Amino acid sequence: MQNTSKTISQNLYLTPLTTGDQPQLFKLMQRIYPSAYGHYWKDDCSWYLESQYGKKNFEQELNSPGSEYYFVRSTKQARDEFREPASPAGRSVIGIFKIIKNCPYPPLEEDNALKVHRVYLDPAIQGQGIGKSVMVFAEKYAQKTGHSLIWLDAMDTHEQAQAFYKSLGYERSKVQHLDFPLLHDQYRPMWYMHKFL
Repeated sequence: MQNTSKTISQNLYLTPLTTGDQPQLFKLMQRIYPSAYGHYWKDDCSWYLESQYGKKNFEQELNSPGSEYYFVRSTKQARDEFREPASPAGRSVIGIFKIIKNCPYPPLEEDNALKVHRVYLDPAIQGQGIGKSVMVFAEKYAQKTGHSLIWLDAMDTHEQAQAFYKSLGYERSKVQHLDFPLLHDQYRPMWYMHKFL
């Protein structure tokens, strides 16, 4: 299913990813991911980046049922160092956003749920309310598409992320443990977090 561009606010947009966007996605995540999570890994997090954003996994995620995968774009550019080549509409890529519609929530066995699978924003624009705008959009979109619950995963040791989601009304329900081979043991616990709509 081909997704269409979506407006978050006057200055924020989502544009759907296609198979041809994988190189740009990979480059973007090489810049964004290590600053927040690089210390979680026994290597320089190259294994994780390749496993999640390499061509094979990217194409699988792009074509999974219910999956919608987007670049987050802004008409405003906070700093020169995060600028990407602008699209014809002048929108700069500042992050990624991926949801999975009708994705069951394991702790509550809730089927009518939407999962926010990936939200990553360039560190250069954090603290400007963009993350909140993206999450508010996700909730409205979940309601519009008939979901009664929205959920996500949050690392146990990433207290800032958990506090952010709690401020938006999400609550923790159950801990899961990641089995990635190169992940340091202390970073394996991850919380399921949810919000009823």
